[in-house]
Amino acid sequence: MQTAEILAEAAALTGDVSVASELSPGRDPADLLRLLSGYRDPDPLVLVGHEPMLSALVTSLVGEATWSGSAQSTDGEPQPKLRKSGVAALSWDGRGSATLRFVFDPKEMSLVGRVSEPSPSAPRKPKRKKGETKASAPSEARTTEAQD
Repeated sequence: MQTAEILAEAAALTGDVSVASELSPGRDPADLLRLLSGYRDPDPLVLVGHEPMLSALVTSLVGEATWSGSAQSTDGEPQPKLRKSGVAALSWDGRGSATLRFVFDPKEMSLVGRVSEPSPSAPRKPKRKKGETKASAPSEARTTEAQD
């Protein structure tokens, strides 16, 4: 849950941070798709998990043709397409296929973090208390992380 909380803080997301066992390593992506199909909140949903689960989920939502292009391993199996701390953004209406919006690797994410840092003269946001999951920002998202 730590990674999801860090992401929510860094991106100034509001909403709840919760744990979903469907994101755990070794689970079938179909389990997560069943959970997601019941998601009816109009706000964005952020999923934080591990490879190869997240790449398998993205592949099943956008299709192999859209999510292709990664190197093949020596045994011919596709290698994970998301690197550690990578991000894939999708638009999905809960049925049918999703649209891949962007993929950021860790280096690109660090650049995003630097661009979004306030200047030294900018007013700082008040610090949140430990355990508080709300951030004051217009962007609202529910953040869900894999259960370890």
